[in-house]
Amino acid sequence: VLAALFRVRIRLVPDRLNLLGACAYAGVLVLFVVATKLTTAANAIFLQFTAPIYLLVLEPWALGTRFRRRDLWAVLACLGGMGLFFVGRLGPGHLLGNLLALASGACLACFSLLLKRRSLAHPGESPVGVVVLGNAAVFLLCLPMLLLGRGPVPTPAHAGALLFLGVVQLGLAY
Repeated sequence: VLAALFRVRIRLVPDRLNLLGACAYAGVLVLFVVATKLTTAANAIFLQFTAPIYLLVLEPWALGTRFRRRDLWAVLACLGGMGLFFVGRLGPGHLLGNLLALASGACLACFSLLLKRRSLAHPGESPVGVVVLGNAAVFLLCLPMLLLGRGPVPTPAHAGALLFLGVVQLGLAY
């Protein structure tokens, strides 16, 4: 859907920034989906959106921006809020899912940083190509699980739901 909607603007230079961006995007999606299977959806969503904390810490190093005192207060407030969120709720049964959700947030932060960096390296180039390449990577990464019988085999109804979600939830939403 993205490739069809933005076909005129997709010009992807096959360089390190674009490939790393696609890998980071694929990590966001795969880690998030697996996390929702191993912990609550609320935990997975909340922990994925720790990405701003990672951005505040990593952006000065990766892009040479200045870390401001108010950024430190924002990081501390986020960490404090996260700590309150998990009081009495973080159990070993959900630990792996929570860690994967945190990793998804780290991938989201890296994806954002890589897009910022590539916009400097390739001004005027649309980021849509990176997202399309990332979705293709997710497909290729997950295909062996389907072909080897490691995951559920989609019924026609499941395939229709997946098509709908891919077109509407991801494609048109972007």
